[in-house]
Amino acid sequence: MRTYHLVPFAILSATTALAGCHSYSFFQDGIITSRAPRGVGHTLVPAMIVTDDTASPRRPCGRTLFYLNPDVRVVRENGSSADTGALTLGRRVSVYTVKDAAIFLSCPPITSAAKIVLH
Repeated sequence: MRTYHLVPFAILSATTALAGCHSYSFFQDGIITSRAPRGVGHTLVPAMIVTDDTASPRRPCGRTLFYLNPDVRVVRENGSSADTGALTLGRRVSVYTVKDAAIFLSCPPITSAAKIVLH
């Protein structure tokens, strides 16, 4: 095999390896102000509302509704794993979505959390 054939092969291999990795996008820091499940069709789905406590009080949508999928990652600041039971009212969190996640631009915005960091 000639060396000029190795470059496309290496790029393809790297792309294939990265396809299985999760890519997260930061979405919001704030305080959990609700953990009430929300109705999706005829099913109740775990959810939380995170309020940005640094937002102006005049800003009506300084909060976001996040649905919690079964595969959501919850971690502490030191990187150790936690479960959704640690998502309690008044807890400060940073919430990440998956790259290119759907965000419904309502008031409050609605999206799915992919990773939550506990503070």
